[in-house]
Amino acid sequence: MLQKLILLLLCIQISNSFSQTVKYDEWKNLTTSGKLPAQCKIQASNNNLDFATFKDKFYLAFRTAPTHFPSGKAVMYVVSSTDLENWNFETEINLHCDLREPKFAVYHDTLNLYCFTGSKSMFKFDPREILQTRTIGNRKWTSLSSAHLDGFVPWRIRERKDTLYLSAYYGKGLYQNHHKTSNLRLFQSTNAVDWHPISKEPQVNTFSAEEGEFIFDSTGNLYSTVRLEGTGALVCKADKACIYDWKKFVSKPNTIALCYLPITIISIWYREEIWMERLTK
Repeated sequence: MLQKLILLLLCIQISNSFSQTVKYDEWKNLTTSGKLPAQCKIQASNNNLDFATFKDKFYLAFRTAPTHFPSGKAVMYVVSSTDLENWNFETEINLHCDLREPKFAVYHDTLNLYCFTGSKSMFKFDPREILQTRTIGNRKWTSLSSAHLDGFVPWRIRERKDTLYLSAYYGKGLYQNHHKTSNLRLFQSTNAVDWHPISKEPQVNTFSAEEGEFIFDSTGNLYSTVRLEGTGALVCKADKACIYDWKKFVSKPNTIALCYLPITIISIWYREEIWMERLTK
C-alpha cells in the first residue's frame, strides 16, 4: 500500500512539474476578431472544431449555428492560415441539416476532413452518416463522400504504424429507453477513405459509453478515456499486441471524465498498477 501511495505522489509531482511549463497567450475570440474571411457567415453558436497543420499551413474547421443544439442552419467552415493572423477561406459544408464533430487526419501527403450529419430538429440527436473530403490544393476540396459508417459519431483519429485509427460511437437511439448497451469501437484505414472495424465486437459496450479519446504510447500500447453519460467515465488500456481488447476501470460517478489524453497519459501510466488490480478483483 505504501508503495502505491509513493507512486501516486510521484505521479502528482511529475504532473505538476509538466503543468508548470505550460505557457499560453491571452485568449482571443477568432469568430469576433474580424479576421475570418467574408465567406464565413458567423451565427450565435460557434463550437465543434478541429485544428491541423499541413504543408506549412494551419487549418481550422468549425461549426456555426443558431444554438449548440441540432439545427438545419448549421454550417461547417474550413479556413487556413500561415501565421494564425490572416485567414483564408478553404471550403464550407452546408447541407441544410445538422453538422458536427469535424475531424482532420493528415495521412501521407493528404489532409482529410470528416464530420457527421444529423437531424434538423433541435430536440433530436440523430447521427446519420459520416462524410469525408480531402484538400487538393489551391483552396479546393474533393466532393463529399460517405465513409459508410452510418449512425456513428467520429471522435478521435490517430495514426499508428502507417494505419489510421478512428474511435466512434453509435449514436442512433442513444437516449431512448431501449438502448441498454453502447457500441464504441475503433475503425482502421490504410488510405483515409475506406474504414473497417478492428474487431467483430465493440471495444466498449458499457451502458452510456460515448466519446472515446485514445492515444498510443511510444511502444504501441493503447490508453483511452471514455465518457459515460451522466455516470462518470472509463479508463482503459489495451496491449500493443491486441489493441482490440480494452481492459476497463470504472471511475466513481462524481469524478470528472478525462477528455484529453496527451496531458493525462503520465497519470494513467503510474496509476495503471492500481487500476489493473481493481479490474482483476
